[in-house]
Formats: sequence, structure tokens, C-alpha cells
Amino acid sequence: MSDIRGSNGKSGGAGSHSKPRGHTEPDPRDARVPAVLSHWNLAGADIDPVPGGHINRTYLVRAATGRCILQWVNPIFSPLLQYDIEAITARLEARGLVTPRLVRTATGELWVQDHPGEGQERGGSGKKQEERGPGEGQEERGPGEQREGGGPEDRQGADRRGDLWRLLTYVEGETVEAADSSGRCYQAGRLLGAFHLALWDFEYELQHGRFQVHDTAGHLRALERALVERSTHRAIDRVRPVAEAILGAAEELVIERPLKKRLVHGDPKISNLRFAPDGTAICLVDLDTINCMPIAVELGDALRSWCAVGGEERGGLDPDYFHAALLGYAEGVGWLPDPEEVEAIPALVEIIAVELAARFCADALNESYFGWDRIRFPSSCDHNLVRAEAQLSLARLVRQAMGELERINRSVWPCLVS
Repeated sequence: MSDIRGSNGKSGGAGSHSKPRGHTEPDPRDARVPAVLSHWNLAGADIDPVPGGHINRTYLVRAATGRCILQWVNPIFSPLLQYDIEAITARLEARGLVTPRLVRTATGELWVQDHPGEGQERGGSGKKQEERGPGEGQEERGPGEQREGGGPEDRQGADRRGDLWRLLTYVEGETVEAADSSGRCYQAGRLLGAFHLALWDFEYELQHGRFQVHDTAGHLRALERALVERSTHRAIDRVRPVAEAILGAAEELVIERPLKKRLVHGDPKISNLRFAPDGTAICLVDLDTINCMPIAVELGDALRSWCAVGGEERGGLDPDYFHAALLGYAEGVGWLPDPEEVEAIPALVEIIAVELAARFCADALNESYFGWDRIRFPSSCDHNLVRAEAQLSLARLVRQAMGELERINRSVWPCLVS
């Protein structure tokens, strides 16, 4: 057990992947950052764009008072999500977990919305919920993402006109793009288990409407639509065979599973964790995807990321990483999950890999959703196609190793032993 719990495992320390890959080319939003920061009295601070990230644009802010993180938030997210982040992080902090916290503006708001077309930044969009008027607009949604039922937005609305910016506290640590040891996966699992444990009995109604991020069937339909609507795309002859292979792999899956929904992170990929130099997992970041979903779905997403040898764009699978991650998760969460919740974990790794392959493949044609690396790839299409092929490869490897993964899963959870 000591080699699994150890911080460095078999591949060296946490610093080996301390900086995420990605581009930091100039962006039109960069020029607006000083004016946005003035709402926090930080207009003179030093700023650096942070590479990586598929959706938001992030800046490291260095001020006399210390470092913090400024984010331009993609319009697929409702402003009301900031209330959820505030509530969830307060709960995590109260339970003793390290977590980034929203920093209120000088006037006490949780976020700022600027209206570049009007030439000025405006505060005041972060009104307390009871101060909001009805019908102030509604959020946009990403491809395949549906709202579940009638959330508070249906009653009060959410003003999404203008760009939304928020400031968060900075958590010391390192970010990795790929797990490099069983020890890393054990630490990641332990932290995610502690995260779930902290929220297990937290009675809170999400304000942002609860996106169904992992609507697998919806994402597969979106891929089918993209093949039809983008049939004249310059890369259709390269994308279509990959898309057909993904849709074929999906036909073998049992997607609909009657599992309990619980409050979870929503996107626990390895790059959304912060690690100490000794490899200890410190906290989860990027809480925009906070959601209610089965923990098996959350773990399927986590494990397809953590167990991908060499990173998510290479499509590898290490059963030892899978074992270590589950042991860590069980230590973090304890024996709270029901048998049916944990029994579904191996199958969900394959399902989420196919789902993500479909999302990347669709955006290889749509070229409108995921961020991409302009240094390594000539276009969004090329980068997303590599991502799609890697996730499809991972799904195939998981299917081939399913018997072994199921045996490992049963060995970790006593409730699965008949």
C-alpha cells in the first residue's frame, strides 16, 4: 500500500507537468482586463493569461495584496451559477477542504458584467438573488446540454447580456495534464471522495438550472446532426470515419441507468486538481460544472482522465492507476455509496469516453465550442479530431479490459462481494 499512497509513485514528482499545455496568444478580451479589475480596485495589477482550459479564459493577477485568478466566463454558463459556487465552496471550506473562493467586488458583488459594445464595464450584475427582477433574460447552453426541469431561472431569469467576469482566490499548487503515477491517482481519488463526502448530506437547490453535461444520448445526436449540417466541411472526409466509429461504439453501450443523483463537481479531469510539490492533492478547481448526477458518472469521467497513460490526447489505459484511484476514492468517501452506484463505475468509464469522443468529433466540424491549441495545431478541427480519436481509443481499451476493471472494482468495495 505504501507505493500507492506515496506522493511520487513510479514516475517522479508532481513538478514534471506543472504547467498546462495551451496557447497564450493575444485575445481581444485582454485589453479589457484592467478596466474589469478596477471593480476590485486592482486596475494596476500585473496580469498574465493562463494557458489551457477548454471553455473560459483565465488570468493570473499579481497585486500588492497577493495573487488571485480572474476569469472571463463563457456565456454557456448562467450568471446564477456564481451563487452555486459561493454556496458550495462555503460548504467545502466549513468541512475543512481547501477550495478557491469568489472574491466580491468593492461594492460587494460576486461578479461583473461588461458591455464592450457600449464602451464601458458595469458592475451591478451580481445582485443578490432577492434583488433580481423577473424576465431579465436567460442563459445560453452548449451543444447537447439541456436544463433539467424548472430551476430558479424560470422564475427570476438571469441577465446574460454582456461578458461576465469573476475573481477567485488563488490556491498554491501545481496543475498536471496527465497522471504520472499510481500515487497521483490515489491522491486524486482520495480528494474527490472527500469532496463528495463534504456534500453528501448538503441540502441545497442549485440556482443555475442543473445542466445535464453528461447527456450521452444528446451528444450522440449532436454528432449525427453535425455530420448532416456540416457535410461540406473542408475536413468531412477525415472526420466522418471517426464519427461513424464513435456512433458504432455507442450502439454497444447501456447508457440509461437508474442511479441516484448526488451533488458532484461535474468535471473532475486531472487538470482540474491542484497538487502540492510532494504530490498531495490539495483541491478541485473550475467549479462551473457543479451538478447533480450519479457518482458513477462523475467517477467515469474522472477515471477516463486519470487512467489515460500519457494524457487524454493519447488514449492509453493503466489498470494500476484505476485500482489506485478507486482505493483513494473509497478512503475519501468511506462506505456511503450504495452497491449499485459503485458497481456501475467501470461501465461509465467507457460511456463517458465515447460521449466525450462524440463531443470532440462534433466540434471538429462545428468549430464553435472547445478551446484549442494554436501552437500545436493549425485549426480547431485538427485539435478536436485528435481528441476525439484519443477518447475513442480509450473507450476501446476500456471495453477490452472490462473484465479486469470489474474485478478490481469488486475488490475495492466490500458491498459488491456476494
